[in-house]
Amino acid sequence: MGLCRQSSSAIPPCSPLLPPSGAILDITLIANVQSLSHSDFFLSCVMGERDVSYLQIERENKIVMTHPKTGFQNYRNRSNHVQARGFSMPDLVGILYCMGRTPTEQAQVVYVHNSHNGERMGR
Repeated sequence: MGLCRQSSSAIPPCSPLLPPSGAILDITLIANVQSLSHSDFFLSCVMGERDVSYLQIERENKIVMTHPKTGFQNYRNRSNHVQARGFSMPDLVGILYCMGRTPTEQAQVVYVHNSHNGERMGR
């Protein structure tokens, strides 16, 4: 039954964040929000798993509609590390996510940037 259980405790009987198998993927998305220009900006996605079958940074273009052609490209540094670089100013706005898969599990991490004119974090 994995993480689903019958209980009257404060924890819900089934967690929607964890798959029924109980497996958790180690996946991290890093954004260098301190970059001084859009051309220096990058996203990195790293998985701690050994058997990575798919790892990619992609744009979600259904919730926040942006220009369909993106200027950024994915560069695979290792089998468990990919980096997106080459962002144009319009590429920065929208929803991007890192999708990672192993033969048995998959996970994604979301990055949301709503305005290229907004205040940078950390100032």
